[in-house]
Amino acid sequence: MVAGPRRRLLAVVVAGIVPWTVVDAGGGVTFVFAFGLFNTDPIRLVTVSDFFFRFTTTLPPFIESWGTGVALYLLGLVSAVGGVLCREDPRLTAFAIVAAGLSQFGLLLGFNRRIGYLALPVGSLLLVVVGWWYYWPLFDAPEPASLVDR
Repeated sequence: MVAGPRRRLLAVVVAGIVPWTVVDAGGGVTFVFAFGLFNTDPIRLVTVSDFFFRFTTTLPPFIESWGTGVALYLLGLVSAVGGVLCREDPRLTAFAIVAAGLSQFGLLLGFNRRIGYLALPVGSLLLVVVGWWYYWPLFDAPEPASLVDR
């Protein structure tokens, strides 16, 4: 059974709300969200825009994959919203959501290579699962009769 556009949009939104990567740095935990980083020691929220436009002087290259993932996620979110409002290209949404999830594995590998760091791909896996669970069945669905008869 193919999920409707509202259910698919809800799944995409939920995948953007949960932390994509959870990083334990020994003293505190950092939650990497689509909208920013939340640190527990000290407690602080840094938005994506602040992170990339104000604090970019000493970024390791692997962190750039987070920004790529955010851009891809926003593309998928806009496409999913289009499915509720008018029309959605499920190929575009699926590509953007799955690519956003896969792009976070660069971040995961970058942190896990550092001594004393442990990164877990929570939302990254969820993005891939949402793309597979909600959008893969659309590729096998028959075309509506109104499109076939034209």
